[in-house]
Amino acid sequence: MEEDLLVPPDLQRPWYYERWFLVIVFILGVPLVSPPFVLWPVWSILILRSPWHNHMLLNGLAWAILVTGVVMVYKNAEGEGGTLFTVASILPGAMVLVITQVMWTRFRTENGLVIERPNPPEIPPEYMDDPEDYEEDYEEETETREERALRRSQRRRDSRSGRSSRR
Repeated sequence: MEEDLLVPPDLQRPWYYERWFLVIVFILGVPLVSPPFVLWPVWSILILRSPWHNHMLLNGLAWAILVTGVVMVYKNAEGEGGTLFTVASILPGAMVLVITQVMWTRFRTENGLVIERPNPPEIPPEYMDDPEDYEEDYEEETETREERALRRSQRRRDSRSGRSSRR
């Protein structure tokens, strides 16, 4: 498990988060017209994973482009082009997306932008060896519950002692 840290202001962005690249990928990836939107998911995923672009408007636009692209891909797969044309038009965007995400993951780990969460503590093996320990604990717990129930019932009886019986 990992968690993102805030980016220091003096850290320079990688080239795929520079404005010139984001503008090109946005223009080539907006699914407004039937293909070719050859770099379709790249801009959206970069914006959604970016610590520099965390504005609600940009995130909303990125999600809208993702959803619109899925609908367009589905329509193109069932339409005139067929599945082969649809896969061929999505392949460049998928390749660029994988490359940029691998580079982004490497950049984050090299610059200390990721906190590794510690693994949960394991049960010591000494408790796992003897199942009788579990049975004893269970019996003790059951006895305490029974004792509590007995005390509660006695308290109820004591509080009603001044009343007449209902027989």
